[in-house]
Amino acid sequence: MTKVSDKVSPEMAQNEEFCRELNDVVWNDSATSEYFEVAWKGVIEKYELQENAWLNRMYDEREKWVPAYFEDVFMGGLLRTTSRSKAENKIFQTNTNKHMCLSEFFIRLESTIIKQRITEADLSGACNAQTPLFKTQLRIEQDAATQYTLSVFYEVQENICAGCFDCRVRSVKHDGPVGTYVVEDEYNKRFTVIVENGTNTTTCTCRLCLGLAQGDSSKLDPIRKTLEEFEATWFESGRERGGPDKGKQVIMESYCGVPQPEEVNVHPPPVSSNEGSRKRMRTAKEIAMKEQSKKKRTCKTCGLATGHNSRSCPQK
Repeated sequence: MTKVSDKVSPEMAQNEEFCRELNDVVWNDSATSEYFEVAWKGVIEKYELQENAWLNRMYDEREKWVPAYFEDVFMGGLLRTTSRSKAENKIFQTNTNKHMCLSEFFIRLESTIIKQRITEADLSGACNAQTPLFKTQLRIEQDAATQYTLSVFYEVQENICAGCFDCRVRSVKHDGPVGTYVVEDEYNKRFTVIVENGTNTTTCTCRLCLGLAQGDSSKLDPIRKTLEEFEATWFESGRERGGPDKGKQVIMESYCGVPQPEEVNVHPPPVSSNEGSRKRMRTAKEIAMKEQSKKKRTCKTCGLATGHNSRSCPQK
């Protein structure tokens, strides 16, 4: 969209109404692919740009850059902001130096993780001690208040209210433990939501109890004793059965629900720096504007700021 002014005529590039209408067609969060095609053709025909080769090529490649064509694609896993990588780098840089051995690094890293967990427990305890104001009678809103912090809960609450009053369930299909819901929003756009019934609430219950204890030793001691009794009982029963030792790999396989494959075809991507690399190439217009803004040297012979000096002055 930054190249539109370079690809159309100078008169059209200065037309604010044309730029505003074209931006409204492309940068529309509620637009569908059908709406984009109709609105795009309307703008092109209104300003008689049917013969513009660049706009025609952009329309042919619309599925690669128009946000309306990515409405059903989840891109949460593709996001990686610079601030997130800076936070990770800060944690490792504060715990490493060129004179440190590997064992000392793990000791420092474990101390940092424990500090973060204590801070998280304090924040969770502060949130558990307060009850936010509910806007609906839905059970999901009450469960969200127990799962999220107050700041995150208010964001989730807005989505719950929007889904409660602005969305409608058009169809429901259950296939075993998996439920498929077709939801329609206020803009008549339909989305498919897949919900798997049955979640592991044991971890959530343990975290909730630890948060409610708020570091009180009189409340934490019964939890610790109960866990130690379970540990001793399960350890003895495992030795009596003579089962294999459950290492880290077995625990991860039981958690994921699938065994580790014999051949791994998908590997982690190579680590590369995401700062100061792959800069955008500047257009000829941007280069000319930057050169024009530079202060040119003044010739002492003619007194003109044309970029030459006394040795190359035409008047000499």
